[in-house]
Amino acid sequence: MLKMLLASDEEVQEIANRLYISRAMLYRYISSLNKKTDTNSRIGLIQFYYTWKPEKKADRDD
Repeated sequence: MLKMLLASDEEVQEIANRLYISRAMLYRYISSLNKKTDTNSRIGLIQFYYTWKPEKKADRDD
């Protein structure tokens, strides 16, 4: 979902159609992504995507 939003310059309805979901469902996904990444827009998501670095998991000897 995030990759499609980042790679596409299409309108939201066109993206929803390509994903076979409603526009309202796509807006819910975008809203959820914005909350999780503390962003407010598609541009914010793009900036987050290109600056995000995954956390390294510590090795455990259990």
